[in-house]
Amino acid sequence: MTDFRRWFFTAALLALSTAPASAQVGIKSGLPSGGPLFCMATAADTPELRPEGYTELLGDIMISCIGGPLSQVGATIPTATITVYISPAVPITSRSLAPSVFTGSFASEAMLIIDEAGTTWDTGATGGYGPQAPQSLCTTAQQQTNACAAQVGLDNSGQYQVAVAPGTSKPAQNVFQGAVGVFGYNSVTFQNVPVLPPAYQGVSRTYRITNIRIPVPGGNFTEVVQALVVSQGSPPTALPMNSTAVSLGVVGPPGRSKATSMLAGGGNSCTPQTSPTLAAQLTFTEGFAQGFKTRVIPGGAANLNPYNNTNTTWAAEAQNLVSPANQNIPGGLYDGFAVNSESGFILPAASFIDPTSNITYTAGLADFGTRLKAVFTNIPAGVTVYVSTTSSAGPAVPGGTSVTPYAVLVAASQHDEGKSDGTAFAPLTSTTVGSDGLFAYPVTADNSGVTAAIWEVVNANPNAIDTLTFSTYYACGTPANLSPPSVALGYAPEPGGGFFSTVTATEGLIEPMPRFALQALCANNSCGLSANASLSFSYSIGGTAPPIQVVPVTVIPSILPVAVTPLVTTPGGGNWLGALLDNGTLYVAVYPWGLVPSFNAYAAYVQLSAQDLSALVPVSLTVYPQSALGIAMWHTGNLVRGEQGATYTIVVGNGASSGPTSGPVTVAENPPSGMSVVSMTSTSSAWTCTTSSCTTTSPIGAGGSYPPITATVNVASNATSPLTNVAAVSGGGSAVSPSASDATTVVPFTCTFTGGATPTVADVQMIIDEALGLYPPAFDLNGDGTVNISDVEIVVNAALSASCIG
Repeated sequence: MTDFRRWFFTAALLALSTAPASAQVGIKSGLPSGGPLFCMATAADTPELRPEGYTELLGDIMISCIGGPLSQVGATIPTATITVYISPAVPITSRSLAPSVFTGSFASEAMLIIDEAGTTWDTGATGGYGPQAPQSLCTTAQQQTNACAAQVGLDNSGQYQVAVAPGTSKPAQNVFQGAVGVFGYNSVTFQNVPVLPPAYQGVSRTYRITNIRIPVPGGNFTEVVQALVVSQGSPPTALPMNSTAVSLGVVGPPGRSKATSMLAGGGNSCTPQTSPTLAAQLTFTEGFAQGFKTRVIPGGAANLNPYNNTNTTWAAEAQNLVSPANQNIPGGLYDGFAVNSESGFILPAASFIDPTSNITYTAGLADFGTRLKAVFTNIPAGVTVYVSTTSSAGPAVPGGTSVTPYAVLVAASQHDEGKSDGTAFAPLTSTTVGSDGLFAYPVTADNSGVTAAIWEVVNANPNAIDTLTFSTYYACGTPANLSPPSVALGYAPEPGGGFFSTVTATEGLIEPMPRFALQALCANNSCGLSANASLSFSYSIGGTAPPIQVVPVTVIPSILPVAVTPLVTTPGGGNWLGALLDNGTLYVAVYPWGLVPSFNAYAAYVQLSAQDLSALVPVSLTVYPQSALGIAMWHTGNLVRGEQGATYTIVVGNGASSGPTSGPVTVAENPPSGMSVVSMTSTSSAWTCTTSSCTTTSPIGAGGSYPPITATVNVASNATSPLTNVAAVSGGGSAVSPSASDATTVVPFTCTFTGGATPTVADVQMIIDEALGLYPPAFDLNGDGTVNISDVEIVVNAALSASCIG
């Protein structure tokens, strides 16, 4: 949205007249507004930001005010300190124009412009005030001492209240320089800004904040960059405005590049140096329209902004050394967005000469347009690499007002990636013609076989995704068959060339602008992305979450940026899938809570994307109903008072229409008085048992059961009858924790069969005969269903003690 159309939106929102939102821009009705001063912050535009950029230019912030009381002519205008905080918090990388007077901060190129000064709008006010006033800079040092104070005055007609310099009729200073870091590295502050209430109906006042740059790669941004605008007035009501968050940028897709080698008609052979042979083509593609930018608004581009001003002086060749500086028109920045300008609001009055390098740095002025870089490695000795000096046989250099995508060669070394502010634009030229008809320039390899080529964009189409293609040639002293050297493609400058050491410094004098993150882009078709896996998760309602699963991912080269996108494909499934790629490992987690149970799996996949590459990891999740455990227990025969080592069998199962168990399952014995548990055991290793309980973590599905458990008990000599043994099961995510009981008859102990009150040898012999089968088994003393050696032991022990009363 252009500034002019955005103003109408804001004006309607504030129920203003249709006059532009600037002090004295509207024609007043002659009546005071009668209302309190009201101010609101909005975004003038929300540009797309390159995810590779360390100095991405955000949209402007517009603070619009209406109403307020009429002021007394000659009175000092109240002031406000306005601070902008960037969220997420990242250091502001706007160009520094020397250290600020504020401790630990920097006077920067970020500017606040009052009433769109310099637009020359005809507002009805006379005498060169408001938009018709010349831009007058108030530095951070002046702000600190309130040296830019203003008084209430009248325009030449006496109809409008205007801000004037104290004791004069001259317009007050109207451009305030921002100090970065006063309230944190992600802040920029404008101190003691005069706030004159518009007062009249149909009139508003604006404060435009511009030239805020941030590092997108260091911010972990997912989509939108926001700013929080805070005002502290003197008095507090000087600029009444709630803390307002505005969106200043949307992170766009990354750029793409690749190298296509071994073209038909050449590429294998190295020919004599006088005839460079085409070996490869390098392509760079914008991630979004306006990703490639010229240094400033192309020269001669008429009527691109709402103020009907042209930029005939600061042309695409970007020397920008003389006035008039037409890109210092407030809002012209958005023509910059529209026609792809790396520079922002340019203010020649805000400049700094570095005493060490003697370089002049100008507020808003970038060092160059977008630069594209190719680094060649493994170049054999005796081989010369050439590159085309242009992306095509396009328009003359500089590009002028054309929107045909075009770039020219500006450097043949990766250590010469960027030029400082003010350096003349000087493309590299050649008279040598490559085999495809383009001019070819030699890029000489160093002793390690490395060289580079850097092209600068001079034309771009703001309404299309541009692709720029450059040719690479080989030549050598004697004919030879060659394999193409390796080549890495990306933006320049970036830290790989050693041109700058830090990516988030607020000190922006010695570092080039713009600058970019080190990229790993596809070259020689050598990029690769694969993840060969299919993942299956299951969850039963009420159970524990399934553990995270991992998938090895192959990324070539390893620093190639890879986007991870979880996509659920089952309708109504919601967002139950999460994924994270870290150091070649994909971590996949599911969040099944709230999903409807179903024996049919929910389907999804994790999509991995890089450049023109992609890989899919299918994922399924089955959400079962809650498990429903059951338990059974039984024994054989009667128990005998004093019996040792009697046994019970316990079996645990799951319901036929239930989900699988999840988590530990525990079985515990609860014997009655007169019975004690000796041990709990199982022939299966699935169970881990103690004296009176067994636990398993093995899941069982619907209708399944665990291996049986044997509980061994002793019966007291005075036990009553019957005794009811109880066992219970719990856990496994089960909706119930059931128990099982077994009522068991306990009989008295007896051991005399031949008469008399005490056991004799005859009684022992009788049991032995029954155990040997000589007589029917009539006396099963321990109730185990047969007469055996255990019964013989009972009678022998009784005979030795001369007692068989149980």
